[in-house]
Amino acid sequence: MHGMDYREYPPPPALAGHVECLWRLRQPRPSGAPQTIYPDGRCELIVHLAVPPRCWDATRGWHCQARTLFAAQRVIAVRLDADGPLDCLGVRLRPAVSNAFLRGAGARHRDQVVDLAGLDSTLSRALARAAHQFARGAPQTLWRLLMKRCDGLLPDARVTAAIDRLERDAGRARVTSLASAAPSLR
Repeated sequence: MHGMDYREYPPPPALAGHVECLWRLRQPRPSGAPQTIYPDGRCELIVHLAVPPRCWDATRGWHCQARTLFAAQRVIAVRLDADGPLDCLGVRLRPAVSNAFLRGAGARHRDQVVDLAGLDSTLSRALARAAHQFARGAPQTLWRLLMKRCDGLLPDARVTAAIDRLERDAGRARVTSLASAAPSLR
């Protein structure tokens, strides 16, 4: 493998309402130039299986990322600069559970990529172990961890309805109309 290898893995049916997908990005020889990752409106849990890249933000400038991350919803792109091989695993959460997954972290950390250990050190350690097992071909531990974490976690019906409306209207619905209709959307 010489270039970038990006793959997505669908969640088991029991997690489909909470997790959009699991993804893995590997690049043994990064280009040497910073890469731009554009926002997609999703919160993610990310584990760096190799050396974490540097990240740029307007507050801290270039800085090293932590080994485990919570990437909150963003409206601005992320700039990453890898000094060595890149190998990371991500869990893309569904928008309707993103804020509940880490008890309000999605809202508190909008436009931020934060050290997951600072939010939940137990989850950070368990996720890192499960990600390494996934990388060795044993995905069950990761899926079990996510199922346990999502057990009893109900998606926000208003967010689900707003997303359904956006998709039905091919993205033409205005945010103000979605916000005013949110209490009645079901």
